[in-house]
Amino acid sequence: MNVLHVVNYFTGPRVFKNLATALDKLGIQQTIYTAFRGAHLAGENKPELKRTDSAIIYRPILSFYTRLNYLYKSKKITQDLQQHIQINDYDLIHAHTWYSDGHAVYNISKKYGKKYIVTVRNTDLNIFFKYFVHLRKKAKDVLLGAEKIIFISQAYKSRLLSHPYFSDIAEILKKKSVVIPNGINEFWLKNVYQRHPVLNEPARLLFVGKYDKGKNLLPLINIIADLNRGGIKCVLHTAGGGQGRHYNKIMQLINNSPGIVVNHGQISDKVKLMELYRASDIFIMPSNSETFGLVYVEALSQGIPVIFTKNEGIDGYFEKNIGEAVNNKDREEVKNAIAKIITNYSYYNFQPDKIVISFDWAIVAKEYESIYKEILYT
Repeated sequence: MNVLHVVNYFTGPRVFKNLATALDKLGIQQTIYTAFRGAHLAGENKPELKRTDSAIIYRPILSFYTRLNYLYKSKKITQDLQQHIQINDYDLIHAHTWYSDGHAVYNISKKYGKKYIVTVRNTDLNIFFKYFVHLRKKAKDVLLGAEKIIFISQAYKSRLLSHPYFSDIAEILKKKSVVIPNGINEFWLKNVYQRHPVLNEPARLLFVGKYDKGKNLLPLINIIADLNRGGIKCVLHTAGGGQGRHYNKIMQLINNSPGIVVNHGQISDKVKLMELYRASDIFIMPSNSETFGLVYVEALSQGIPVIFTKNEGIDGYFEKNIGEAVNNKDREEVKNAIAKIITNYSYYNFQPDKIVISFDWAIVAKEYESIYKEILYT
C-alpha cells in the first residue's frame, strides 16, 4: 500500500507528523506532499520514518497572494503536485483538509483516476464554508468524489450533514462519513489519573491555551469575577501565552484581578502541566472554534470535568457526565455551567482510562489503515 498525503502546512500542527509516524509503524509506505509559505520552514516537523521508500516533499510555493485567491492556490498546488510527484505510483490519496487540499486532490483524481479520502477540519467549516459561499459547489464536488469523508469530531460531522446546502445528498455523504479523532501525546496515556470527586475551596478552574481572542479568555475572567461577587467562590488558573493588543488586554485584566486569576504563563514541561491539571477541579476553554481540542482530552485524562463550546471540538463525543457544553457567546450560560459543576461535582465522575484509549495514536493509525484497506481491497 502506497499512500500520498496532501497536507497544507505540514510544517505547522504536529498532529500530521504524529499520524505519519504512527502509520509508518504499521508498515505503510507514504509520501507526504506539503505546500506552504516561507522557504525557511522547509524541514519543519519532519518525521523519522522507518520505511526508506517513504518521503516528505516540502514545497514553499505559497504566498500572500495564494492566501487571497483560493482558485489560484488550488491550481498552483495541482500543477506542482504533477511536476514533483509520480501520481500513478500511488494507490490512494489522502487530502488532509477539505478546501486547501481537497480541491487540488479532486483535480488530480479526475485526471488520473485515483481514489481519495478527505478530512474536514476547523478552518474548512468555520472559515471557508461559512464565508466563501461562491466556492461551495466545488467543495460539494470534493465530498461527492471522495471515497470516505473523515471528521475529527462528531460535532463537525453533525453540523455538515445537517446543513441545508447538503440536504439533497445528505444520505450519500452520511454513508461515507467517519469520525476519527486526533491522538494525544503518549505522556498522557501513561499518566492517566483518577481524581477523587472532592472540590477545592475555593474551586480551582483551569484554562490552558493561547491568550487570544478566539479562546475567549477575556470574557471568561469577567465571568469568574461575577461568580465570586455572587457568592460562588472560585479561582481561574491560566497557562499559555500570546502577543499583540488582545494579549496585552488579557494580561492587564489578569494583573488587575488578584485573588481571581492566577497566571502560570507558558508551560512546556508536561510534568508541570500535569501537576496543574491534577491540582484543578474544572477545565474550561469556551473557544470560538476547535477541530477537536486535545487540551480537553488532556484534562479528562487527569480526571477533571471540562466546559467546552457547543457544536465544536469534543461536543457529542463523550457521555454527558464528563462536563458541560455551552454557548460561548452567552455569558449567563457559561456562568450557570460553572455553578452547576461546582454544585453537583460528584456527578461528574468518570473513568479517565476508558476515555483516553481512543486517543492513542497507534489505535488512530489502525483506524486509518482499516479505511485505506477497505477502499483499496473491497
